[in-house]
Amino acid sequence: MKTQLGSMVTFESGDITEEEAALYDRQIRLWGLDAQKRLRSARVLLIHMGGLGAEVAKNLILAGVKSLTMLDPNPVTSSEASCQFFVPAGQIGANRAEVSVERAQRLNPMVSVTAEKTPSTELTEEQVARYDVLVATGCPDSELTRLNALCRRRGVLFLAGDVYGFYGFMFADLGRHEFAEEVPVLARPGGEPAQKRPRTEQPESRTVKRTLQFTPLEDALGVDWNAEDRRKTLRRTSDVYFIMRALRDSLKGLPTDKVGDAFTSRCLGELSPACAVVGGVLAQEVIKAVSQKDKPLSNFFLFDGYNSEGVVETIAA
Repeated sequence: MKTQLGSMVTFESGDITEEEAALYDRQIRLWGLDAQKRLRSARVLLIHMGGLGAEVAKNLILAGVKSLTMLDPNPVTSSEASCQFFVPAGQIGANRAEVSVERAQRLNPMVSVTAEKTPSTELTEEQVARYDVLVATGCPDSELTRLNALCRRRGVLFLAGDVYGFYGFMFADLGRHEFAEEVPVLARPGGEPAQKRPRTEQPESRTVKRTLQFTPLEDALGVDWNAEDRRKTLRRTSDVYFIMRALRDSLKGLPTDKVGDAFTSRCLGELSPACAVVGGVLAQEVIKAVSQKDKPLSNFFLFDGYNSEGVVETIAA
């Protein structure tokens, strides 16, 4: 169950069963019992079950969230055959979310996996408030900003992403987010030099609580890059951000069969490797946000599969 403290979201963490402790043993050793308890109370709404959505769903189901609702009104097309591993063969024309439930559920019977056919454009504030996290994939900017605003009003964690051929991005708006971070403890003066300590000795660290304020997507997209005070920032900003902006703006209604093979092979469709990387980062950020463990990425992750590069950019008005 979710509680709100201002714009900061916290999760109740009830006891886990012996069966859950055995199933999630490795994860509990990695990020701790309290973090796993928070994960098991998280209700996630995932919009669109293309190749990227399938990767996010897989990772979150295996991590052990409480429930995952896959929302998608779209039918299965031939393009899903190469990137959407939840869709069985021979399901062309069937609803992408509904035909994905069976295989997705097999990954972890302890997670409730359901499907909805409602278009994301029809989601109301009350419907969004039923969830703790909303992950939107394959949505235009206008819909992402609308959903982000709904999530902000209801204290729901918002993440979004998309893949265009070799390129992809992730965006996160966690509001005012509090998290715990492990920081190394500096050696005391006069202590034994680090190079002389036994190698079996674990480095000392302490847990520090920090708070990070995120920017809404509308503000991030509203940055005027031609303004005087943005010129220095512009030089430092990754080219991939502007490639993604150009792709998202220019592909609206574009007849893709008229732009040439060189363009389509790099910049169109959902390539499985790009989906795996961006989907892994998206799911990782959901896990970090829900568990309140470790510093989240703020606020864009940009992936260039052609050059095998990923970069984090903080873009705010």
